[in-house]
Amino acid sequence: MLKLFILPICLGLALGFSGCSNSSSQTGTPVAQQSPLPEDPLPGRDGWEPAKACAHLSDKLKTGSYINEGENIFGCRSEAKRFGGGSPPNSIVYYVKGDPLRARQVGLVVSVNNLESANDAHRTLLEYSEALSLKALGVPLSPSAGSAISTGGTGKGRVDTTRIEVLRNNFSTGGSYELHFVITPRQ
Repeated sequence: MLKLFILPICLGLALGFSGCSNSSSQTGTPVAQQSPLPEDPLPGRDGWEPAKACAHLSDKLKTGSYINEGENIFGCRSEAKRFGGGSPPNSIVYYVKGDPLRARQVGLVVSVNNLESANDAHRTLLEYSEALSLKALGVPLSPSAGSAISTGGTGKGRVDTTRIEVLRNNFSTGGSYELHFVITPRQ
């Protein structure tokens, strides 16, 4: 709640609104010199700041802006990164979903279109999921989640109150499928 209170003060300063002060009180410590709030021991427990969530994998899968996608559902997603041979090739996408103030879910989807390179697709999802787990939660990917991804299977688990899922969606056209790695904090 304190962060939400400080933000309007800082925005007022940045926009030049009169009546805004660059200090916490007339005689107090300037906001810029105040000690930062203590860090949450488990990042993402209540979701994430949208811009930070969209940037979790910016070195691998850069997303667009966090926008209203309709019906007050907000999010951002990366372009599909294609890899491997075949037509169509396998691909991976990073996405974030939430409300206007908080990102409430982050995830990866790998589309396995070329079954001959399914193991490569699983390895790619595993690599990106390991990075996302560290960025979003501050903890390494669990061995059971890693095993589910590596085998193209499914699984569910928790980190504190945060749900971790590996889901599989088989396409009705035969053979091809999607494998999802999803992190959803408590609601």
